[in-house]
Amino acid sequence: MYFPAKKDIFYKTIIWGVIIISFVPLFFAFDWIALITLLLLMSFLIWLYFSTGYLIEGEQLIIKFGPFRKKININDISKLSKTRNLLSSYAFSFDRIEIMYNSFDIVYISPLHQKEFIHFLLQVNPNIDVDEKLEIEKQATE
Repeated sequence: MYFPAKKDIFYKTIIWGVIIISFVPLFFAFDWIALITLLLLMSFLIWLYFSTGYLIEGEQLIIKFGPFRKKININDISKLSKTRNLLSSYAFSFDRIEIMYNSFDIVYISPLHQKEFIHFLLQVNPNIDVDEKLEIEKQATE
């Protein structure tokens, strides 16, 4: 099951603002190298923006962030917590889920439909500790 990333207006403004503002200098002094560089940057940002999402496939959670992929075994997930942590993440929203897996690994994501996402994770691993702030009852999925 695929879950697209939630995108806050802040991140939308930053990404599209960078793309638009990057072209302003070309109106004053055209340069092929600058144009190619900007097109590559723009392509990368658009790729990140439109391809970020989370795929639950069997017992794997696959995090897609443009050209970057991260696989997490769902059975290794120990806890899900609600966070607004601004650390680097695979998310375009401040409304994030902190996933603790293995012993000390943490990743931050922001699926658009958090309740459904958590429900699917719990179907694979019902032993995941879900923070009460995520507003979901673990018993409803059992």
